[in-house]
Amino acid sequence: RLQEAANNLEEAYAQKPDSLRVGFTLALLYEHMTEFQKSISTLEALVEKFPDVAIVNNNLAYLYSEHTDNPDLLNKAVEHAHRALDIARDNPNILDTVAWVEFKTGDTEKAAGYIASAAAKAEKDPIIHYHAGIIYDKLGKKDTAREYLSKALELGLKGDDAKEAQRLLEGVSLRTPVEES
Repeated sequence: RLQEAANNLEEAYAQKPDSLRVGFTLALLYEHMTEFQKSISTLEALVEKFPDVAIVNNNLAYLYSEHTDNPDLLNKAVEHAHRALDIARDNPNILDTVAWVEFKTGDTEKAAGYIASAAAKAEKDPIIHYHAGIIYDKLGKKDTAREYLSKALELGLKGDDAKEAQRLLEGVSLRTPVEES
């Protein structure tokens, strides 16, 4: 029935192409259906019409970071993530996205600052703690990585992310602890 819902939303969006609500719902549905390019295209159209809507910029940035290796699109991801952050400074999901796109573009130190803030604001979000664990693991801060990854699993992290967190935890546990700053 997801395809039926998508068809209905596509019709509604064709009739009301300036509807943020319909367009954003359609983009979310495409993402849920793993039709990432359709979701990205819909969000790109929305961000043109609504450049100052944080959630549109945030979701587009995240999808770019997860579904492309294209350096130009990754740079756009950074731009959109920071635009969203300028609009909604204290939103932990946006802080997480900024951290994640900075991490994906290789600025792990910068990512760590954003992810620490996101995790402090969203103590019960397993994905944010998972991202923090990955970022701190990459920085070589194994104790901090272990804390975040363990917390992500305790909070109910699921699927492939949970498997990766467990794999990282096992790797972190086998390593000699490093003094952290």
